[in-house]
Amino acid sequence: MTLRSSLLLTLLTACAYEDESVEFRTTAPGTGGGIGTGIVFNTNIVDEEALSELLQPLATVHQSVMLKGVTLAGGQVVDHFTVVDGDVVAHTPSAGVFAGPQLVDSTWRLARTGVVGTTYIHLVERVLIDGWPHYRFNETGDTYAGSTCVTSSGLGYARLLPGFTLDEATGQVEALADNTYVACTHGATGKAATWGYYDLALDLGDFEPFEVAIRAIRADYCYDGVPHTQTGTPLLIEDVWGVNAEGLGDPEAKLEAVWGETGLLCRGQGRVTAIPKACGKRSIPVCAPGTTIDSYANATFVTRLP
Repeated sequence: MTLRSSLLLTLLTACAYEDESVEFRTTAPGTGGGIGTGIVFNTNIVDEEALSELLQPLATVHQSVMLKGVTLAGGQVVDHFTVVDGDVVAHTPSAGVFAGPQLVDSTWRLARTGVVGTTYIHLVERVLIDGWPHYRFNETGDTYAGSTCVTSSGLGYARLLPGFTLDEATGQVEALADNTYVACTHGATGKAATWGYYDLALDLGDFEPFEVAIRAIRADYCYDGVPHTQTGTPLLIEDVWGVNAEGLGDPEAKLEAVWGETGLLCRGQGRVTAIPKACGKRSIPVCAPGTTIDSYANATFVTRLP
């Protein structure tokens, strides 16, 4: 029998670093919006441009970015790296293996298509958040020096998530071997991972639930990559897999929507603006009174507004 459970999740309290609004030096293209315009996919900014994914082998261009190389603090050159249980594991040509805390003070060299020169970022800290290793990368440049995961505190952390790529134009998530997503805790992708839906995707061998979770966090009602919420808006979310076992905790919560794999199954009250009556040619019916996640056989999430 499919476990059905729910958890009170708010964008303000989901983890220890979630109590600050995202702030950008610029409204970087591809981030899903700037200050106050919506929940961004990610907040990792390097050279004032969004940078979320690192594809290997080294020196492979992906999303106009190339990871040219990694050098450890002791001078060892990294041949390739993997992510095992959330920790970075670096392999050197001499078969040396360095993991987790041993990566602190390493230097990562990046290049962008059409941009002359090399950008250097430094892995300066490893911490545990909700039991998972998270890393802080710092950029040092002419216009900015601080965490690449941009936050108002300057101490932004990222969990490294291997195995998929995310299209920030459409919100679609697809499997991609040898790719690593640098998921800042303040971004929607990082929140979906913090709430357990990345690990669920790995267990199921299917990234669809992870994708829909990100859409639910961003209030992407038409599944087209366009958000309809603002940073800091609280949210209650319920799923069908038993990822979380807490109660909704708010009997007065208003139903926002029932989410399926490919679109909303019904609509209630929008988070910030009204939910569209239709997405393209596909109409979205109003949720009947008393609708629950059990009302639809193919429901994946139900969201409510406290």
